[in-house]
Amino acid sequence: MTTNGTGKPTGRPPAPSGVLMVPGLSIWKGTVSEEYLTDLKPWKKAYKVFQEMEDDAVIGTLYESIKTPLLDAKFVIEPASPEEADVAAADWLRSNTIDNPNFDWLDHVDDMLDALAYGFALSEIVLGKTDSGLLDLVDLLPIGQDTLARWGDLDKHGRPTSFVQLVMTENRIPTEREAPIEKLLHFAFRPRKRNPMGRAISRALYRPWYFKKNLEVVEAIGAERDVGNVPVAKLGEGFITDDDETRLRDALQGLRMDETAYLIVPNGVEVSPFGSGGKVYDIRGIIRDYAHIIRQRFFMDFVSMGSEGVGTQALAKEVTGFFSLALGSVQRELLAVWNRQLVPYMFKWNQMSFGELEELPKVRWNKPGKINVQSLAQSVSTLVGGEIVHWNKELEDHLREQFELPAITEEEIAAQEQHQMDLQSQMMPPPANNANGEAQKGASEGKKESISESMS
Repeated sequence: MTTNGTGKPTGRPPAPSGVLMVPGLSIWKGTVSEEYLTDLKPWKKAYKVFQEMEDDAVIGTLYESIKTPLLDAKFVIEPASPEEADVAAADWLRSNTIDNPNFDWLDHVDDMLDALAYGFALSEIVLGKTDSGLLDLVDLLPIGQDTLARWGDLDKHGRPTSFVQLVMTENRIPTEREAPIEKLLHFAFRPRKRNPMGRAISRALYRPWYFKKNLEVVEAIGAERDVGNVPVAKLGEGFITDDDETRLRDALQGLRMDETAYLIVPNGVEVSPFGSGGKVYDIRGIIRDYAHIIRQRFFMDFVSMGSEGVGTQALAKEVTGFFSLALGSVQRELLAVWNRQLVPYMFKWNQMSFGELEELPKVRWNKPGKINVQSLAQSVSTLVGGEIVHWNKELEDHLREQFELPAITEEEIAAQEQHQMDLQSQMMPPPANNANGEAQKGASEGKKESISESMS
């Protein structure tokens, strides 16, 4: 039962095609206000903080450990079917994405992976007409997250309809530019309530990074001041002028343990270090703990195993397995962006050339990392030998790709099969001719007659 504005039921069931609720995203005039930390508001301030975090050694290693295996994994374009039209569509898509001569596909992938650090990534789809009459993909223009001015109005499903950026012109005049969301590739990492800003990994790492950063400064100051001791001047009896006291303050403030360290004090003044008492904190150990927490965010504990004297081989395998699952989730989210946004957009503007395709080709992304070649070879041998898996051209191509062997054509396979048949025929004994066959038959019959006569 639905209700009217007063909360009273109207007596009619809700329309199945209607939208009654909203995601509940906190957004006002295109500005998302889900963030509660004042240190990360507004977005311009949060962007600079995330940029500084990306330059941190531990966090930078985390992002590189995610990007490097993903960028090393191979991309393939899969046709919808073996039909000639679908294969032609897949070839055209491959030449416009993976093998595009106008831009590097891996550079585009790297730009989209910035969503891990900043929460979202945007690229503009730029098409251009060619001599063949097709609208080819000219560029996937990356759009900086720091240029965000506001998002467009939300549709009834809670998705933004456009993106507005604020950029400086050549005359240093702020200018707004707007593009509909259909013309953009929009990747939001872990969007809650369909937040177009996503939720960056950097956001979850802000607190441990903040403490780690400040403790590193404290540690450096402590080393500079001889392991954290504070210089204290004890004024003895006697007359000390205000000028002497001012110079003494300046000297103590600038006291550093370097090659030029020295201190001249007035008569009767004693300078001694002031410790923190009997309790001593292991600042380096605390910093190491925060670095460990940062690595745990994306199951990267295996990076430090062995260097810190902790961790077993079984634990390393388990953590590596979770890390592989995390990489796979990132791949699936990005593949959804390409196959749901980029591919339909490109074929929409080339519908006259390809006709009505029942299904579009898809971008596929192989799993990152190297396989155990010996284990794979033993498994394939067992499966094929037991006739559980049957050998065919697709299996041949897949195994050659996994073993990094050169590709083979169907003609080469047929030539190898013919060569094997020729070798087998050469190894078989030659068939008996008619003359020899008749002679052997007569000899055997004569032998039978002699045996029967001897028995009689």
